[in-house]
Amino acid sequence: MAFFGFLRKKRGVNQVDLGKKGHSSLQDAAVAMAFAEHGEQSPACCMTDREKRRQKILVIGSGDQFSQRLVDYAIQMAKRMDYEVISLNVMASPHSMTKDGRDQAIARFREACSSCVVSMKERAQSAGIAFRHLAEIGHQDEIVEKLHAEYPELCYVLTDPDPEAAGGTKGHADIPVFTLSTLQGSLA
Repeated sequence: MAFFGFLRKKRGVNQVDLGKKGHSSLQDAAVAMAFAEHGEQSPACCMTDREKRRQKILVIGSGDQFSQRLVDYAIQMAKRMDYEVISLNVMASPHSMTKDGRDQAIARFREACSSCVVSMKERAQSAGIAFRHLAEIGHQDEIVEKLHAEYPELCYVLTDPDPEAAGGTKGHADIPVFTLSTLQGSLA
């Protein structure tokens, strides 16, 4: 009970803002524990649950482009599931060029990607979806593996369909969705 009195005196208010983090995770844990010990499990859970990172969807474009169908699906899925979006453009490393030619090709690729992703970013932001864009050079599978290690909260990968595989129904192509979920910490 004394801890709540300390908070009131220190903040000069009768309420603690559960949405605002403290200066350290230890301080946040102490406040959550004080709520739990006082019988207020709901605020304590709220404070500890927000420490979990928000899940993410990785949306991989074709070269420097994103099809409208892929953008529509990614935005709808992220909004429905309350996920963040990371868009990714990948260019295979241009080994057969001179260093200057390679640098110019990479610069043109990054510039094209930046201009192409503007509408996707605006749509995500207007829908209240956190958005990040990456343009990487290398092999797509290796880049996805690296990103999954960097962002363990990546759950799904969306790509444009393979035009040959999508040719079954004229005018209609499904969006391939791959999962990156693992059994981390599970014995199942």
